[in-house]
Amino acid sequence: MVTKVIISGGFADEINSENSKFFTEILKDTPDKINVLLILFAKNENEWELKSKKIIVQFESVKNRKKIKYTIANLDNLKEQIKESDVVYIRGGDTDLLLAAIKKYPEFKSWVLGKTIAGESAGTYLLSGYFYSKTLGGLHEGLGLLPVKTICHFEGKNEDKLDESHKELKKVLLKDYEHRVFFL
Repeated sequence: MVTKVIISGGFADEINSENSKFFTEILKDTPDKINVLLILFAKNENEWELKSKKIIVQFESVKNRKKIKYTIANLDNLKEQIKESDVVYIRGGDTDLLLAAIKKYPEFKSWVLGKTIAGESAGTYLLSGYFYSKTLGGLHEGLGLLPVKTICHFEGKNEDKLDESHKELKKVLLKDYEHRVFFL
């Protein structure tokens, strides 16, 4: 079964035409009734409800006739929640928080195979082989679901930081609101 991965450069919960295209792409070719799992581990848990509402607004604005059930992921039931989902959405925020949470589950990559996975900012970094983060200072390793090295919130700077290693990986530079689609 094909795995579809959509990555965004950031600020996907802002309402604009580019983000509408991102969320439309996530829902494209999914069944009329779907389960969307929202992974918000890049934010503090007290922010999850508010952040999930902003993401849901984006999905609802482009869903047409689809019936969508939304679930907020938790670490205790993550494997089961992924298994029950059609779409896994990984919101941005604090990359270190997200990486620490997901790296507790080395099987995460195998759990999401065959699904539609979307990552935004820190979520993009998680899915990438490597990423350059100005905030974290330097080149860091993601999970490697995608064979790419990325920069999110790209402003025309630091591209050369990706050239220094892992030359076999494709470079993906994403400005805010930009997205790319990959099939595995």
